[in-house]
Amino acid sequence: MILIKQELIKSEIIKDNKQDDDNEGTVRTQSDKSENSKNLNNLCLNLEDIQKGKNAIIHFVQHQYFEDEFMKLRSGFPVKCSSKLHKLDPFIDTHGILRVGGRLRQSDLPDEMKHPIILLKTCNISHLIVRDIHRKIGHLGKNSILTHLRERYWIIGANAIIKSIVSKCVVCRKYQSPIIQQKMADLPSDRVTPDMPPFTAVGIGYFGPFEIRQRRCSVKRYGVIFTCLKMRAILRNCKFVRYRLMY
Repeated sequence: MILIKQELIKSEIIKDNKQDDDNEGTVRTQSDKSENSKNLNNLCLNLEDIQKGKNAIIHFVQHQYFEDEFMKLRSGFPVKCSSKLHKLDPFIDTHGILRVGGRLRQSDLPDEMKHPIILLKTCNISHLIVRDIHRKIGHLGKNSILTHLRERYWIIGANAIIKSIVSKCVVCRKYQSPIIQQKMADLPSDRVTPDMPPFTAVGIGYFGPFEIRQRRCSVKRYGVIFTCLKMRAILRNCKFVRYRLMY
């Protein structure tokens, strides 16, 4: 009976992954179906149940794609040089999950960051993981998604998945859409009339106020710029002149 139930669980993982776009929902669904659940009618899952469900999904998916690598490592031999995992120095952890080896065993980083879980881009669970990270970090760019992804997972061919998900994301399309430039109006006649002396037609730019300290009190100061509409020259006057605005 247990063997039949295990096969039903394995066969339903792929169905749930194809129909569910939420990675957490898929893990919770698998946790409900796991044989370790004491009460199948109890919908309240703790953190341990969710972690067991995630490990069961990853364990099953890895055995689908890396069966030869599992056999080699369990026999005490390294993986073949022709394998996709040869450069990753893979090993099997205590939960039976395939992880990246590397040279960070003595570091103070968490184990999930030192030895990420190995997955392939072709399995559907990889798409769910990338889509979930993309949503949680606020639809940031490709490099940000890859950085957060490498904290727990090492997906072979992750750039292709990230590029596909970002290109199909409606929110990212809005963020990355080009800014629409308003069509400029025709130039005024003062700017296109030839043989005009400088500053015949003048534009005035007025800005302020700026609060400055003068002795023991604060005063407001304004600025004004006179520019020639024909030559785009700016009038420079070093004298301090007080202007009184008349309305």
